[in-house]
Amino acid sequence: MRPVSKSSRAICLFSLFSLITTVLPLSSNAQEFLKPDPIEQFDGKTWSTLTIGESTTDSIKRAFKTSKGAIRPEAMLLPMPEGSKLRIDVLMHGRGGTSTLQGFRIGYRDDAPTLADLADRLHSEPEIRYPRDHFDDWSMAAFPEKGVVAFVGGSGRSARVDVVLLCSPSRVRDAIAETGPRPTTPLDVKDVFPDDKRILQVGRFNVDINTVKGMSLPDKPDVERELERRIRRMRTPRELDIVDSSTGSVSVSVSLNYKDRRVKVEATASVSGKTVLGSVSVSGSSEDSIREDRDNPEWRGSRNLENTVYDAVDRAYRNASEKVRSQKLPTLDQLRDIDWNIRIGRATP
Repeated sequence: MRPVSKSSRAICLFSLFSLITTVLPLSSNAQEFLKPDPIEQFDGKTWSTLTIGESTTDSIKRAFKTSKGAIRPEAMLLPMPEGSKLRIDVLMHGRGGTSTLQGFRIGYRDDAPTLADLADRLHSEPEIRYPRDHFDDWSMAAFPEKGVVAFVGGSGRSARVDVVLLCSPSRVRDAIAETGPRPTTPLDVKDVFPDDKRILQVGRFNVDINTVKGMSLPDKPDVERELERRIRRMRTPRELDIVDSSTGSVSVSVSLNYKDRRVKVEATASVSGKTVLGSVSVSGSSEDSIREDRDNPEWRGSRNLENTVYDAVDRAYRNASEKVRSQKLPTLDQLRDIDWNIRIGRATP
């Protein structure tokens, strides 16, 4: 087995890239579009008729025709007129109808304000912060007393405010945590996600003989444990490693069916886990048929059963290996969005 290597913070960021979204039902009495207030009208709590800590999921869905939002599953996208240059997500505390609003994510599709313009409108000087780990030029401009954080892409004349977070002023520090007052050199994507670290680790093994028809199988738990032990000792491809502490898993489902003096053995193996580039979930299947001359036979074990299970696992391993090799490096835009969304999530828990 290969030793477990420590991942950088950027790798951890990407492994978190895993969002599950839920489509929220529409309310027939909801407004067709949101009419957003100017950002400077946010008072640290209320904006565009919605109030942090008070507006609930149910009340927002009654007021607007929401759809699935960004950041996390419980976020909701507020409706805007066709051609609008804004995307506004309300960030909720949970999925239940009584969950409360924690903040607003305002994204600009075009005509984003400059940082100078935003500062003028807020009548406040921003606190400029730079990320310690990043892959391209971006910064944050915090207005702690206002509850406003601007996420600025680029630098110099190309700098633009791409996203603005409106949250409770007490949460602004959560958004700008792990930053510094001066820019740092960007990381290289290929250095952080090298090919030799693109490994799928598995640590849990389970064999379940879930169906036995037309025959008896004594000591079934012992048979399952022995198969698990032998699978753990199987040779793995280069892209897969067995590490006891890993949450990745190998699960095998086996059925035995006796009919017309033959035992049909079927096995399906599933492999799931994560590499530094995201989740992997694959499967592989195999089957065999064994001649059995006795009536009402008692299964006493056979190389056929073992070989069928091994073959299914081997096919799943090969499929996992191919899936790992086909994973693509994240783009700079994806990495930036991941970091921004994590920071926004910290400030709107």
